[in-house]
Amino acid sequence: VDDMSHARGEDVYFPPGDTVFGPLGAPRGSRAPRSLERETWPMTTLASLELADKDWKVGVWRKEDEKPSVRTLRGTQARKLEVLEKWLKAEKERGEQVVCIYEAGRYGVWLDRWLRERGMENRIVAPHTLKRPPGRERKTDRLDAIKLVSELRRYEGGDQRCFSVVRPLALEDEGRRELTRERDEIVRECTRHSNRLGSKLRLYGIDLTVAPRTRKWWEAELAQSGEWKTGDGKKVPEEVVKYMRREVETLNHFQRRLAEINKELKVRHEQRPEESPERRLAKLKAIGLITAESLTSEFGSWNRFTSGRRIGSFVGLTPQPRLSGSGGQILSIDKAGRPFLRKTLIELAWMWIRWQPQSALALKWGPRLRMKGRIKRMAIVALARQLLVRLWLYVTAGVEIPGAKYKAA
Repeated sequence: VDDMSHARGEDVYFPPGDTVFGPLGAPRGSRAPRSLERETWPMTTLASLELADKDWKVGVWRKEDEKPSVRTLRGTQARKLEVLEKWLKAEKERGEQVVCIYEAGRYGVWLDRWLRERGMENRIVAPHTLKRPPGRERKTDRLDAIKLVSELRRYEGGDQRCFSVVRPLALEDEGRRELTRERDEIVRECTRHSNRLGSKLRLYGIDLTVAPRTRKWWEAELAQSGEWKTGDGKKVPEEVVKYMRREVETLNHFQRRLAEINKELKVRHEQRPEESPERRLAKLKAIGLITAESLTSEFGSWNRFTSGRRIGSFVGLTPQPRLSGSGGQILSIDKAGRPFLRKTLIELAWMWIRWQPQSALALKWGPRLRMKGRIKRMAIVALARQLLVRLWLYVTAGVEIPGAKYKAA
């Protein structure tokens, strides 16, 4: 049985005593992969959790079982957790160690903390790393639970390349990054409403009395609403003016929220110790307190990464190689992780060129950034990746960035 059929949960689960296939679905006379041999499977009970708003599906596979079983948990969340806890206690009383798994997604990592507090091991799997069969596949919560527990069996048996495990942050770190994420959402809302106002003015041919890039340009335009004329000299309909006033109220609301968050970030930054990563980053020219707070809150801890390649891969700035034999090519970046981090780092790279022109990185990539087209885009991405690695070494090991200048005290 190939890996894809095993990932689908098809053609691999057969009743005991089957005369054609062995216990793992392999043809008689063939040898199963060593990572799947029953002798190498640890003495554990494996459980997968397929979470949904209405019901939870729990796939259970014990060592003595030929195939997994699926149970359904119904009721409120408290009721589901109560039933799940009773079953976990029963398994522990049998002397079994339980290893659980569920997919990362909308349900966060609170369930991981809940399981570990009760002495259970848990794996949070990144859904995009699970093998998907070609073409269309059957999709039900029951089949998903079976597939998850099957992949967990392979993982615990030694094949730890079958999926990637998500490393959850501490609850405090999770809460700390909400402020910078909220700020990013509000900035995008401000941009969206500002563009909507400008588009509406152009739609009716209304001349702008101020530059659209001017701070709060919409207030100056709205003050002239009584004199607005369309491009053909007609008076602008009253409904359009009312729409613009409502948009301005919405935009001002988001602007006030943005000012409050910026103030809170500043207070939080000033309260940090002098040797904290945020304060050390903010000492460098080109890095402000908002960028320092955003990077550190998203990473949780700079020390979680063991190499520059890992931190570059975390933000999705590493290129994808496509090599075979003597030929091949390097493709574009994989764009893993949050787009917000990549956007922040690209903006930081441009600020680095502006405020650190004598640094080694700026001197290295400056000539290419003065070009046009694809070379310029590739150069700024490469600069952002190398700058991130330098910042990681600077924060974790105290390695100075060559040629970098600091802000005046």
